[in-house]
Amino acid sequence: MCIGRRSIKAREPSSPVQAPHPANSIDDDLSSAFQSLSVHNLPGKTATLTQHIQAIPTPLPTPPPSNPSFPPSKIPTFPRSQPPKCRHCGWIPKYRNTVLPSNPNGNADRPYYICVKCKEKSANSSPNGRTKTSRQRDKPGWISWDDNIGIHRKNSPCFCGYASRQDRAGVDSYYPGGGFWTCALGACDYLSYRKDGLTIREAQEKGFDSYDDGFEPWLL
Repeated sequence: MCIGRRSIKAREPSSPVQAPHPANSIDDDLSSAFQSLSVHNLPGKTATLTQHIQAIPTPLPTPPPSNPSFPPSKIPTFPRSQPPKCRHCGWIPKYRNTVLPSNPNGNADRPYYICVKCKEKSANSSPNGRTKTSRQRDKPGWISWDDNIGIHRKNSPCFCGYASRQDRAGVDSYYPGGGFWTCALGACDYLSYRKDGLTIREAQEKGFDSYDDGFEPWLL
């Protein structure tokens, strides 16, 4: 009795076995797949994702400001809730004044405070009751404006540590129309005739001119 032999065949794999990709080949495949992705940049136009990313501009570094910005707590705001005190004699005004519409310095209808006592004292000591001054702040009894004109967060700092006020010298002064910085609150003696905010003393110590002939106020 003869038993036939069953022919045994090797099982064929369901899919052909491939040799592993070399490293360079894998990178090429990923790059090709990445390049094939597209994003719509504008209607009717397409750009590859790589081109879209490369098109994003890199922001340029912001140059430092000439003066550091003051925080809101160091920027004076007006009108005041209470009248200010005169820095010379300590007297507190009872009323707020308003510039006449006929003012030749461009300050018509601006509110301000003035010390009546210092004004009267100066009038009694002056032969004609009026002296020629170099700036608004030197007027007898002057305290300060009561508005936000000329105040900016990048103005030069006054001796109080607050942002100063930019102002313009009057037509009857030695410096008509010229710009200057002064204490916005009228509480200190800060004064500068230069764009950079240097006081007369600071400018002299650095060998600079005390006055800046090109200082035309731009905030008024």
